[in-house]
Amino acid sequence: MSLKVSIIINNFNYGQFLGSCIESALAQTYQNIEVIVADDGSTDNSQAIIESFGASVIATYKSNGGQASALNAGFKRSTGHLVIFLDADDLLKPYCVAEVVRHWHSDLMKLHFNLEVIDAAGEAIGCLYMKPPLPRGDLRGHLLTTGTVASMGMSGNVFPRTFLEEVMPMPETGWERGADTYLFNLATLTGQVGAIDEALGGYRVHGNNVSAKVKKGNVNKLALRKFLQREILTDQSLNDYGRKIGVDYRLGTLTGSLPHIQQLFLHEKLYREDRCFGEKNVRRLFFLYMKLLATAKGLLLYKKPVIAAWSLVIMLLPKFLAERVVVLGYQHGVVLAATRVVSRPPTKKNSGAGALAAAGALAICFAA
Repeated sequence: MSLKVSIIINNFNYGQFLGSCIESALAQTYQNIEVIVADDGSTDNSQAIIESFGASVIATYKSNGGQASALNAGFKRSTGHLVIFLDADDLLKPYCVAEVVRHWHSDLMKLHFNLEVIDAAGEAIGCLYMKPPLPRGDLRGHLLTTGTVASMGMSGNVFPRTFLEEVMPMPETGWERGADTYLFNLATLTGQVGAIDEALGGYRVHGNNVSAKVKKGNVNKLALRKFLQREILTDQSLNDYGRKIGVDYRLGTLTGSLPHIQQLFLHEKLYREDRCFGEKNVRRLFFLYMKLLATAKGLLLYKKPVIAAWSLVIMLLPKFLAERVVVLGYQHGVVLAATRVVSRPPTKKNSGAGALAAAGALAICFAA
């Protein structure tokens, strides 16, 4: 008996991309599939687009509650042995599901595959979401010691129903965005991860992506706060699920890590209202941040001094100038976490991005 695969599309006001997303799901060469569209209270033309596909898709409509609630609603309607959660602005290549089934084996808790980056019109722009090889195998050791593990984004993951039935419906409060983090971390905690380095779909970069907004300079209090809240939720979920399945994940592993402390330092520097307490807290966080950076493993040799210089400039500048330097860091990859990062093939043009960020930061400092 062939494996049945459910493709669950989660959508909120992505009518301009939804039609091509659904078409890519329906165009699979593998026959034993079902396509479910979970609309999270869209107010654009999404419903008309979904209805235009008739009985080819299973539609479910709900009031707006965020990404996790849409995933829960879609999964409730699904019957597949394997599940792909597809963002409505992304695409699958026609042979995607066939390749997934060919590579699948029963001990996997997750299989992820690469995505090529496409523009708003669906054209490839010449880079992949993640530079191969993708992480694979038993990654629990890294997860247990760092609280995080590298993974493809939502649309590049496949999960077995047996695992999803253990963790869904997933909590919805706090997971209005970034619900993929909840799923792929718990899957990694549970067992083996499989990987396909080939791009089997497209990750669309357009004006409404989080990464696009960051590059436009839209670094704000709400975005950083939500990121930190999601890290706390991730840490708690790993601790709770670890206890359930008998795996010892220590609460605080993720929230005490370098990327989290970096983000907390940035948040406190830019947005703390209590001036007296805030300045003391920023100094405390900065010294903790530098201590963690000095002992961090796995960073390229040039990155530590670049990150340290960038951070020192932020520490010394007044808030309105510090925010400019933070934006520069987001644009050039000095920030260790917070957004989905696309990996480009190494070229002379982008190989010095980190050094450029530090030089730019220092220039702003001296100009002030």
